[in-house]
Amino acid sequence: MNIESFCADLDAHLKSEFAYKRRITVSGLGSTLDASRKELWLYFRYPTDDYLSKETLVIAVFFFREKRKGHGTRLIAFLASIAHKYNYRFIYIENIGELSRAFALKHGFELYTPTGYASENAIIEVDEFRRRLSASAPVVDQ
Repeated sequence: MNIESFCADLDAHLKSEFAYKRRITVSGLGSTLDASRKELWLYFRYPTDDYLSKETLVIAVFFFREKRKGHGTRLIAFLASIAHKYNYRFIYIENIGELSRAFALKHGFELYTPTGYASENAIIEVDEFRRRLSASAPVVDQ
């Protein structure tokens, strides 16, 4: 994956979502990316662990100051829309808390705790997320 290109795409999405003018995302060492401002903190990485497919995008930190405003849903929808470009088939949320767990279950993520790990995580196949999102989209009369 081209981390700089992914960083630019995510940055454009977040600027649009939160009306920021300056750059939000920064690529880190290897295949990591951090986006943090007052309203959000996101940290992405590609897996180095044996228990995850290399076709997985890991969201290690998933925080929005405003809750239940659709930011998370729009973020995952955006990530699903660019998945083919960056060759990932799964989206994995690491170390989920109470709110992340409710979000994950609402959107069809499967809860997953790898053997030998104490934390609960959530994973979904990108195509499954797309199917669920399109099925839940409101019908508009014309």
